[in-house]
Formats: sequence, structure tokens, C-alpha cells
Amino acid sequence: MHFREVGGLKIYTPRASEEVSFRMLLEAKLRRTIKARHYTGKEANEIIQGLFADAQVELKRLLPRVANHSFFEFLIFTHSLWGRLMTRAQKGLLEHEDAQIYWKRGAPLSAELYVIS
Repeated sequence: MHFREVGGLKIYTPRASEEVSFRMLLEAKLRRTIKARHYTGKEANEIIQGLFADAQVELKRLLPRVANHSFFEFLIFTHSLWGRLMTRAQKGLLEHEDAQIYWKRGAPLSAELYVIS
């Protein structure tokens, strides 16, 4: 497991190699199915929802391999840590570097999307 200290909390993050392979999987699907151009509003939201649906399919495929009581306890604990981190970020209590991690990983996605071929 890979942990990173952010805002005084040890937050679990996927290994870079796992994150990259997952992003590559979703990117390949996106490039196969979506025409390259600038999307906004409803169109961008539909594309993002499609990416979430693809991620859900992959999660359903992988989840049976790891699903057990300890895994779900860890998942709930990690979720609560992210909630605490988000609260600290919103109150301006994070150092600049930690705030950048929050905005990169924790902030909501914008409804604007660029698809590059």
C-alpha cells in the first residue's frame, strides 16, 4: 500500500503504476468512442458519466478479488480521512503543497472537457 501525508493525515493513494494503467484503460476507451473536440455543459457531463460507468465496470470486475470485511473497514476509514482533509482544505487550514494535492485529487470535476486525439 502507498500512503501519503497530507494535512497531517496519512492518506492512502494508489501506486502510480496502478493509477497510470487505470487511466490508460479509460483513456483508450475514450479515444475509441469520442471524437476529438471541445465539449462543455451537457455533452461534457455525458462523457464524464460514461467514464464513471466504464470505471464502475472495471471496479465490479476487480472487487470480488479483494472484497472482505477488512477491506470495507479500510475503505470507510479512508473515506472519513478524505472528508476530514476536505474540511481542512475548505477552511484554509492546509499548507500550500497540501492544498494543491486536495485541489488536484479532491475537488469536484468541472463540466468542461477537452478530448485530444
